[in-house]
Amino acid sequence: MSKARDLGNLLNTDGDVKSDSLDNVPTPTKASIEALGIDVPAAKLTGTIADARFPSRLSQSKLSQTIAGDRLPDPLPAIDGSNLTGVAPTKATIEALGIELPAANLTGTIHADRYTDTVYTHLHTTIVTAMSANDMDLSVGEYFSKLITGNTTLTFSNIPSGYAGWVLEITNGGSATVTWPTNVKWGGGVAASLTASGVDILVFTTDDSGTTIRAGIFSTDSK
Repeated sequence: MSKARDLGNLLNTDGDVKSDSLDNVPTPTKASIEALGIDVPAAKLTGTIADARFPSRLSQSKLSQTIAGDRLPDPLPAIDGSNLTGVAPTKATIEALGIELPAANLTGTIHADRYTDTVYTHLHTTIVTAMSANDMDLSVGEYFSKLITGNTTLTFSNIPSGYAGWVLEITNGGSATVTWPTNVKWGGGVAASLTASGVDILVFTTDDSGTTIRAGIFSTDSK
C-alpha cells in the first residue's frame, strides 16, 4: 500500500484524523513525550516522580506523594509558610539556622541558679542630704548629715519594701540628748555614745521594710 493511500486511510473527507484510526496507537509515556522535547510539568504527575523536570516556580499545593531523584531549580523558590502544617520547630532547630531566641519569648522552667531571687528597687545615690528637720526621708537619699544643736528626736520615713540601708553623718551628737525611734536596735541594746564636738558615722539597715532597724556606729570622732 502506498504512503499516500496509508495517509488517506487515516483521514476523513474533511482532512481530520479518523477517531477509529488511532485504536492501535500505543499510550504515550513520560519518556516518549520528553523524547520529543516536551517538558512534563510536575503538577500533572502523581505517584513517584523520578528524574522529573520541574518548572521554575514550585507550588507546594501541587506536589504530592514521593519525589525521588528530583532536579530542583537553583535557587529554590520561596515557600509560603501558610502551606506548612504539622511543622513544630524547636529551640535547637531554630538556633541551628543562626536565629537567636530572646529569653522573653521562652517559656518553661527557670532554674533557681539562673536568676536573682530578689530584685532591689532602692537605687544607689551619691547625694548627701543635709537634714534641716529631724526626719531621714529615704525617698530622697540614703546618706544623711545632721548637725545637733540641742535635744533632738530623729525619725525615718519612706523606707523601701524589703531590704534597705542608709548612713547618718552626725556632728556634735554628744552635745545634747538624741532620741531614736523604739524600733531602732543597737548592739548590746545600748544606743551609741556620740562625740560632743566632732563627727560620728552611724549605719542603719532593715530587712523587713523598717519594722526592725539595726543600727551601729561605723566611725567615732571621725577626723
